[in-house]
Amino acid sequence: QMEGKELFLWEASLVIKSLRINTLSKLTFDDSKRFNELVRDMFPGVKVEDIAYEELMPKVKEALTEMKLQILDNQLHKVMQLYESLNQRMGVVIVGPSGAGKSTLLKVLRRALQKMGRNMPMYV
Repeated sequence: QMEGKELFLWEASLVIKSLRINTLSKLTFDDSKRFNELVRDMFPGVKVEDIAYEELMPKVKEALTEMKLQILDNQLHKVMQLYESLNQRMGVVIVGPSGAGKSTLLKVLRRALQKMGRNMPMYV
């Protein structure tokens, strides 16, 4: 049984995870840094960790290697954000300037999910 401060920290971390999952994928890199700073100011002392996908992450790295792409932390984070968005919504639109990696992001996630034996339908 959690009580007092421990319960508050646990509940606050859930609120922060929810805010981050639903907001970060929609922000630019600079805005996401500001958002994280704002959340830290609003919830001081609450440690926030990204949701870990132990099974998916190695498959994403494997897909990147097979596609002869460099493995970058920011890129891995964006793939995970896309995966989370696809799990939460009926449809997802990926937007950004030419050459930003929108198609690559989708291809990497699709290949990683196929390696896990999951199908990712795509309608274009």
